[in-house]
Amino acid sequence: MRESLGINDEGKLVFRKRKSHVTFEPFLDHPDPDLLSYDDEIQHKYLNNPEEVEADTECRPEKDSLYRLGYKYPIRHAYLVHSFEEKFAGIQFGSYKDPVFQATHSVVSLTSFIDNTRLFTCSGSVIESSNGQSTILTSACLIAISSDDGALTAAENVKILVHFNDGPAKTASLLGCCLHYNIAFVRVDKEHRRVLPLEGKGIESASEAVFALGRNYVSRNYMVATGKITLKTNKFSCLELMFSSCKVTKCGIGGPLVNSRGDLVGVNFHDDKDDTPYLPSSLVLRCWVHLNTYGSVHHLHFGWKIRLFRQMEFELREKIYWHYKLIKLPPLKQEQKSESSLSEETNKLHIINDGLLVEEVARNSPAYKAGVRDGDFILKLFGEPVVTLPVPEYAATLLDKSKFMPGKEKVKVQVELVRQNDQRNRYLTIDATKLSSSNFYRWPVPRAEWKLLKPELDSVWTLL
Repeated sequence: MRESLGINDEGKLVFRKRKSHVTFEPFLDHPDPDLLSYDDEIQHKYLNNPEEVEADTECRPEKDSLYRLGYKYPIRHAYLVHSFEEKFAGIQFGSYKDPVFQATHSVVSLTSFIDNTRLFTCSGSVIESSNGQSTILTSACLIAISSDDGALTAAENVKILVHFNDGPAKTASLLGCCLHYNIAFVRVDKEHRRVLPLEGKGIESASEAVFALGRNYVSRNYMVATGKITLKTNKFSCLELMFSSCKVTKCGIGGPLVNSRGDLVGVNFHDDKDDTPYLPSSLVLRCWVHLNTYGSVHHLHFGWKIRLFRQMEFELREKIYWHYKLIKLPPLKQEQKSESSLSEETNKLHIINDGLLVEEVARNSPAYKAGVRDGDFILKLFGEPVVTLPVPEYAATLLDKSKFMPGKEKVKVQVELVRQNDQRNRYLTIDATKLSSSNFYRWPVPRAEWKLLKPELDSVWTLL
């Protein structure tokens, strides 16, 4: 009787202290980069002779295998939750000509290692391919170390492997990344005939179906989850995130979200308890332009914590309308003073307002020095009305304006705002600076945990 490790039908790692009857998938116990190459002969052996997999495992202790996969060693019969091996939904396509099916061929799986210990596994999409090279869009978690609060720090000496749907895994190099938006671009010496162009396209209708795509690094099978765009309160620090009802697992992080026409509309992330967040492709495209033009992505820093008007609850919007004197009802004639006419007139004025609520301003920040205070409501930036619907428009404006940042320490930003119970608009000039890494958005990823196989002993060990 010995310890064994296997994958069940749901793609979960299962650990038992007896001989396992679970069929092993190839290379689970061999995370070495050389063994992830999927040599045809070895692949045949491991797929068709699971007994030999267990025999080979005898030569490498389970504890060593788990550590090299980045997992802690369990002390009892248990299974892993939030692991990189866990798959998500799949759908059947009626025709190989289906645009979404065509898009799946551009999806790859990526794995990163530090000193032969796995750092991260995720999905990505080939956005460009020519002259024997391919450029892949994925998550920056692939090359970063995450703190407990989700802050990303670029790791050193990271080895990146790209797993296509055929052939050996390829070593890739990092072209550039944006830790603020959690995206990275890597290049691999392999030309790929299926490309998902990064064109900054979006969703034409909220009722339009969308598809989250990913690829499992063990089986190399593509994964597809379908859903629709959802409107919800954003609980993440990244205000620009949007959400879909497509449910993905951790291995789907960095994978593309596409519409029914097969267009890339965003990069998926992961929330194990709610709808799936994604970064709109319009912002990803601007980051890509920054990297190609300046070598890095430049973000403006104001030093304020804001809340987008269009993401607020209805009750809070109502308070803003009246407290900030944004609604001025015209004088009503006697015959118009019915409740219905008042409601109609109010609604006409409601839909023309938009802006940013300043929840907090850091002392000695560029915004504070310019005169912005907690509770101010921003109406215009750069002399133009603030547009927060769709939400990415606000962030896109900042990225477009920050193209003047290279070579300059500050950028002058004209701001128009109103203060509570104040009848006049205020006009300020903020000397915005470059955003530092300490102010980047946080990107928490659920850690893998062991859960006991017996419900009555249901306890969890978090992997460190």
